[in-house]
Amino acid sequence: MIPSRTVIAEAVRFWERRRLVYNAALALIVLSAFALEWPSSRQWLNNRAFLTFVESAVIANLLYCTAYVAEILAGRLRYTDHWLKWRKGLFVFGLITASALTMIIIGVISLGPLSN
Repeated sequence: MIPSRTVIAEAVRFWERRRLVYNAALALIVLSAFALEWPSSRQWLNNRAFLTFVESAVIANLLYCTAYVAEILAGRLRYTDHWLKWRKGLFVFGLITASALTMIIIGVISLGPLSN
């Protein structure tokens, strides 16, 4: 069974509005760490460290897209009403997880293995 256009449209409307918050929160973490680590954070702008930040941003957004899988599966089941209550929780959980992973990546870069 293919999900209806209504389910897909609602998923896009819900998740894409929150993607801005998601990306802004992760960017705020990176920029704050950059400012707090100044002047040693200038090394983050070298090719290897910068490439790691770009790759991490792409991966974070690909992982964000997995919410669509859950949304479409929930739309196909009888539990749609329950899902609509829980998807905000999924967003918060994903944001916390992505924030923690961002801080770990910043920690690794700050320690220097990628800045040599």
